[in-house]
Amino acid sequence: MGANKESLWTRISFIGISKEQEFSHKEVVLLNKIVFLSTMLMVTLIPTEVIMNGWGLVPFEVGMSLICFVALYLNHLKKYTFAKFYFYFVATAVILTMGTLIGAGSGNELFLVPTFIFGAIMFDKPKIYISLAVIAFAAFCTLPILQENIKPSIELGMEFKNTFKYVMYTVSFTILFFAVYYFKNINIRFQHLLHAKNELIEEKNKEIVDSINYAERIQDAYLPPKELLKFYFPNSFLFFRPKDIVSGDFYWFYSPDYTHGEEPETVFVIAADCTGHGVPGAIMSVICCNAINEAIISKGEHDPGKILDLVRDQIVKILKTNKGDSRKDGMDVSLCKIKVKTNEVAFAGANNPLWILKKDAEDIEVISADKQPVGYYEAQTNFTTKTIKLNLGDRLFMFSDGFQDQFGGVKGKKFKAANLKKIILENSKTKMEDLFEKSEMAFENWKGDLEQVDDVVLIGIEL
Repeated sequence: MGANKESLWTRISFIGISKEQEFSHKEVVLLNKIVFLSTMLMVTLIPTEVIMNGWGLVPFEVGMSLICFVALYLNHLKKYTFAKFYFYFVATAVILTMGTLIGAGSGNELFLVPTFIFGAIMFDKPKIYISLAVIAFAAFCTLPILQENIKPSIELGMEFKNTFKYVMYTVSFTILFFAVYYFKNINIRFQHLLHAKNELIEEKNKEIVDSINYAERIQDAYLPPKELLKFYFPNSFLFFRPKDIVSGDFYWFYSPDYTHGEEPETVFVIAADCTGHGVPGAIMSVICCNAINEAIISKGEHDPGKILDLVRDQIVKILKTNKGDSRKDGMDVSLCKIKVKTNEVAFAGANNPLWILKKDAEDIEVISADKQPVGYYEAQTNFTTKTIKLNLGDRLFMFSDGFQDQFGGVKGKKFKAANLKKIILENSKTKMEDLFEKSEMAFENWKGDLEQVDDVVLIGIEL
């Protein structure tokens, strides 16, 4: 029997919604419960009223109970907002009507106390629940005036009115307590659920971060050692700053003719920016880095432009990109082949240029790149190689767009290429190590508390 009652109570409570929707539709559940509870309490009063005062109010009370039950039907139709307004105004009208018919002394006005807070419980918008509270307060103030100026149409003895008043006390505070209890209970359950969800999220987040950290070690092992750049060019620096642990930007150094104990004659230096960042970018960086290894080391191609042509063919093949595919995956890159003894630089670039600051120059010379990515491109052409003869003390700078695109500063704008040039020019006479520190400090100061927007790679070399 108890199980059947519980089942009925549950079915009533979840009219119009499923149990899984309780947290998002708790007002609907509470309205169902209040309608059912208040009408049942009213019905239980009928036998006492019949004994003490006859059948005079019974038809009216039964009718009002049925009218209130319409709110349940509206919830069943999923007209939740209409059901809440309907029940509020019906309840207010019933209280005013019964209070006027019976007259003063029955305690009907106490029903307006839970009605007063009904709006705050059922609605989220302040304008709505404040308006409903004002209406309930106005009804509370109006009822005594109506009772004073309108003669009661239903005569009740004082003894019954006193009994009825205490019943109204009980019913009103029961409804009020029930509403508070329900919300407190659902809040506690929500907190427990939230705690459990947070623990699950923390566990999943730890697993993800651990996986990404492991991927970082793999990516780091796949790339050449950072110290290799210093070995090839002692007065140089590498500023490498992934946005999300692993990076879509990467660097690459290689000397095809280096033998132990001898100074290398030719060194390849690459600064690349793959599509995306984080895990997708890191996967692209491995694909692109592998394609570079294939072109330079396995196939022995040493012309920068032809290297990028081969790398593009490999990337398109690996990603199975064709004209019917909208993917634009690939990379922007600066590629230099540096003849160490003659200071001759052969450059090829995809969207990313090469900056040269000659020893006694007052401005940076920009060697432009081809305006196409290393990847599928509808209007693709062969990449071009540009050869520049330089001297000792001249400086080369290769980079992705992460440094320049970083938001920050007083107005939260992009750093831009002009500011990067300014740092390089202002420190043209300092050691490259000092320039690295100045660049790093400028980036951090500009970024401030804002999030890093992209991966960053910046390579500086003094010949």
